[in-house]
Amino acid sequence: MSLKPKTLITAHAGAEGTVPNTLESIRALAECGAEMIEVDVRGQDGQLILTHNEPEPGVRYPTLEDCFREALLHEGLRVNVDLKAPGLVRAAAELAARCGFEGRYLITGSVSDPEIPWALEQGVTVWYNEEQLSDRAHPFAGLSEKGFSVLNMDYARVTEELLAQSPERLSLWTVSEEQAIARFLRAGVKNITSRTPRLALRLRKEIQG
Repeated sequence: MSLKPKTLITAHAGAEGTVPNTLESIRALAECGAEMIEVDVRGQDGQLILTHNEPEPGVRYPTLEDCFREALLHEGLRVNVDLKAPGLVRAAAELAARCGFEGRYLITGSVSDPEIPWALEQGVTVWYNEEQLSDRAHPFAGLSEKGFSVLNMDYARVTEELLAQSPERLSLWTVSEEQAIARFLRAGVKNITSRTPRLALRLRKEIQG
């Protein structure tokens, strides 16, 4: 009998009290043992930069290229590229290819319908955000219609029905309290994005082995 895959643990941008979307944060979170780190990405002057909010004039932001090159220094570390504006999927994928980072990133966030055929054709991994579905009452059906297999959603919106139906298709954010982390680990969800990845990793060891 095959063993179920362990739940992935992703460090939310700025987890463990670090400054989000900085190279210092990426280094610190890589050392905590999380398999993946989330960064927030926007476009500015032809570059992809790390910032959650709209960029401010005159401020220099780390770039997604900086992020990929830092992550390459940490064996096996993956990056969740959380797009904060549509129209950036292709640019992010092409940048990853130039940096030799294929297979070590995935995309969440703002993915517009016109971008989907290209992403599917190129094999870009997208965990589709539940909030972008037109029919949120039947999220797995809507997800399949889009052509994707993993649903990325706010853990507060997860129902027992969804957990029972296909936990291995759920990526949940932002799960940081012990009781909630333990609940979703026991259910066997695909991914937990947490501001407390050290706690999540300890609980995963206790619950999933």
